[in-house]
Amino acid sequence: MHGPDIADEPRLIYLDGKVHPENRMVNIVKNQKYSMVTFVPFVLYNQFKFFFNLFFLLIALSQFIKPLKVGNSIIFLFILMKVIKCLPYIYYIR
Repeated sequence: MHGPDIADEPRLIYLDGKVHPENRMVNIVKNQKYSMVTFVPFVLYNQFKFFFNLFFLLIALSQFIKPLKVGNSIIFLFILMKVIKCLPYIYYIR
């Protein structure tokens, strides 16, 4: 902080609640790990740093491009929902 170091001066606390020298330090604890600006890039990086997560994201995004589209969009979504529904059973078997 600014000014002389308060710890070097003796501190007097009177019975009426006055303190000399007054405490000029701010008593704030910041326990947030991320700000609003850093949260989204950090989460996206942690999600897509694995090859298969990035692979499936690119496959899903490629279905919006007409020449790369495979079949009807509803069929793609139906298969994706079935795979997601089967994931807990696959993890249970392991």
